[in-house]
Amino acid sequence: MRVQEHIRNIHESADIEQRCATCGFVSTTPRALKKHIFNMHKVVRKHKCDMCEKAFKRPQDIKVSIETTLDPTSSSS
Repeated sequence: MRVQEHIRNIHESADIEQRCATCGFVSTTPRALKKHIFNMHKVVRKHKCDMCEKAFKRPQDIKVSIETTLDPTSSSS
């Protein structure tokens, strides 16, 4: 069943654009768009950084942000 779902979602409907109404993100599958909306727009970012205005979904993300910001040799992506 998963193979048939994969074929339908990825190969048969690849020409159907799924666009996020909030930010314009484009996906080829409704499932990926739903996941994007939940992860990027619905999740509450309750972990606030004391050093800047940013807020994060998970406390470990603050640590990564601080390390990346304070280390000039780290590559930001």
